[in-house]
Amino acid sequence: MRRVLPVADAILAAETPEAIGEALGGLRDAWGVDQATFIMRAPDRADVAPAAGTLPGAAGMWLRRRGWFSIACVEPEWVRRYEELSFQNVDPVVLTASRRFSAFDWRELDFSAPRSAALRAEASAYGVGLHGLTVPLHGAPSCEAAFSVISTGGPAAWDAVVAEGLGDFLTIAAALQQRAHALLGLATAPRRAPDLDHVERRALAGIASGRGVAEIAGELRLTCAQLRRRLATARAKLGAETLAQAVARALRLGVLHPHPDELRYGGARPVRDGATRSASS
Repeated sequence: MRRVLPVADAILAAETPEAIGEALGGLRDAWGVDQATFIMRAPDRADVAPAAGTLPGAAGMWLRRRGWFSIACVEPEWVRRYEELSFQNVDPVVLTASRRFSAFDWRELDFSAPRSAALRAEASAYGVGLHGLTVPLHGAPSCEAAFSVISTGGPAAWDAVVAEGLGDFLTIAAALQQRAHALLGLATAPRRAPDLDHVERRALAGIASGRGVAEIAGELRLTCAQLRRRLATARAKLGAETLAQAVARALRLGVLHPHPDELRYGGARPVRDGATRSASS
C-alpha cells in the first residue's frame, strides 16, 4: 500500500479547505517533504465569494477568490507577499504548469530572469525550499490546476524523493483536484470507469510520468506504432480529446495510479497483434 493512501483518503473526506490543509501535513511523515501547495484556476462564479483562512496542523493558509482557489502549506506571510507582488505572472513553476501535462522537477526551470530571480530569493528568505516537483492537472473543462511538493533538504535526499515518490504525488494531486471541485460546487456526476486493459493502463502511466513514446514502447516491448494505437484506444474509452485529458480522467476515475514501477513490464513478450502475452504463454 502506498505511503500516502491515508493522506489521499483524508483529502477526499475533507469538508473544508482547513481539513484539506491538515491532511496535506501527512506528506511530511510519508515522504519527508517540508511544504506543499495546490492552486486551481476555476470558472468565475458570482456565488463564490472571496475568502481566506489559516491551516491548522500545518503552517500555511488557503485562499479563494473569483477565478482561483489555492491551499499553501508554507509560511502565510509568504503567501500574502506572493499575491501582493503578483508573482504568479512571472513564476516559472506556474508558467510551466500552464503549458505542460507531465510532472516536472524545478531543477529543469530557468529562474535567471530578474523577476524570477527575485521571486526565488524572496521565497528562500521566507523559508520556502528550493527543491520542488510540480504535477500539472488539465483534465477538467475550463479548469487547470497544479500541485507541488517542496523540500528544504539537500539534492541527494531530493533525488530519492523524485525517483520514488512520483506515483504517490500524482495520487495526491488527483485527490486534491477532485475535492476542490466538490468544495467549489464544480463537481460533475461520476462517470463509469472504462475497462482499460493492462497495456493501456501502463501506456497511460508512462505518459503521466513524462516519458516519451519511444521510451514507453521500449519498456512495454511494443513498436511505436503499436503504442500509439493502444493510446488512441485508451483515449477513446475515456472519452478524451487529448492524452492529457485521458490521463487526468483515468486518475479521477481511479483506473490509473501511475508509478515508475508500473512501467517494468517484466516477463512480457513483444505484442505483435494487439494482445498481451506473458513469457509463460
